[in-house]
Amino acid sequence: MDTHKEKRRNRRWDLVLYLPVIDQKEGRIIGYLSDITTMGVMVLSEKPIALEEEHLLSIHLEKLPSHDNQQESGKSYIHFRASSRWSKPINNNLYMLGFMITEISAEDLDAIRLLIRQIGIYQFVDIMIQIDDITNAQERQRLEEAVCETEGVASAVFESDNPHLMIIQYELGEVGSAQILQQITAQGIRAHLVIL
Repeated sequence: MDTHKEKRRNRRWDLVLYLPVIDQKEGRIIGYLSDITTMGVMVLSEKPIALEEEHLLSIHLEKLPSHDNQQESGKSYIHFRASSRWSKPINNNLYMLGFMITEISAEDLDAIRLLIRQIGIYQFVDIMIQIDDITNAQERQRLEEAVCETEGVASAVFESDNPHLMIIQYELGEVGSAQILQQITAQGIRAHLVIL
């Protein structure tokens, strides 16, 4: 067994168990943090969410085990505005929601960096790939599913307003952008990286 990977899985599960994400406008918990970067968050939820909507979200840090982040940063919550970018079912009862951060204070951004550093889970990066040959929704869904099966890939979703652009989030050290692109082009699909 790869104990390093197993520890990462356990730390990810800790996030799901302890860090609720709150929609401040609705005044309710929409789910639990599954992944966080300085660009966005993934949330495990019991309900899907409408796409391309702005939300004022908060991450409740008091639920963090041992309260380390709260004690060092002096914050009980991290607040930010975010746009809902994707919503995917992962089984009959749960959904994974993807949000892109659109507005955040310097203080809250530092708190996110601290949270990532203290928990020490992983580092994710986003890439954009232009797909030239796929034109229908069924083919796009098949490609999303195929890319998501790659070890180290957290999400792969086509932009709702541009069906030729796919946003892929992957874990550094597990897979690389060249490998992901090669996997796509090996299927006879014309594709290339887009500089973000």
